[in-house]
Amino acid sequence: MGSLIKGRSEISRHIAIAIFVNFCCNFLFLTMLFLLQKY
Repeated sequence: MGSLIKGRSEISRHIAIAIFVNFCCNFLFLTMLFLLQKY
């Protein structure tokens, strides 16, 4: 039972990292677009 909970937390941690990386990429992309529009 304990291993199942550990697996769940491991998966949720990977999902959290993936969402964080995705957010960072989107932020960089939007910043780049914003800078390109200014020039």
